[in-house]
Amino acid sequence: MPHTKLTYELVREYLGYNPDDGSFVWLKKPCNRIVVGSTAGYMRSDGYKMLGLFGGPYLYHRVAWLWMTGKEALSDIDHIDGNPSNNAFSNLRLATRSQNNMNQKTQRTSKSGLKGSWWCNKDRRWYGRITLNGRGYHLGSYDCPAAAHFAYQIAANKMFGEYSRIA
Repeated sequence: MPHTKLTYELVREYLGYNPDDGSFVWLKKPCNRIVVGSTAGYMRSDGYKMLGLFGGPYLYHRVAWLWMTGKEALSDIDHIDGNPSNNAFSNLRLATRSQNNMNQKTQRTSKSGLKGSWWCNKDRRWYGRITLNGRGYHLGSYDCPAAAHFAYQIAANKMFGEYSRIA
């Protein structure tokens, strides 16, 4: 089947959405294997939920945005709590790519486990660092990762506002 562009009318015709828990159910069968009333979609390995509909996999949160607003999101959609499987409408907001990145969790590869702090082998010190719009900012050098992280927290709250995630 050729890929069909999802429209507000199509998603409302085939899918029911619960804005409180972010779930979709099938209202109409787009193909024989679908059971009307069953939960729609599947979970990807990275935690994002997907919908297979009319030849395309669609991200749950993008379909939820279309279902609720009647408009395709032309920018990123940020999960406020950082949980990609929480598609409750109250947990979704439009964001620039930079704002979406501000709300990322601490990277798993972090040596300290604290956002914004990194170890410099050469200096044998912890450094605080933050990035905004692709530009990195040095926040000082410290004896411990907690101090570098604290510098990051202050800068993130000031620079990122409501998109700030410090953990």
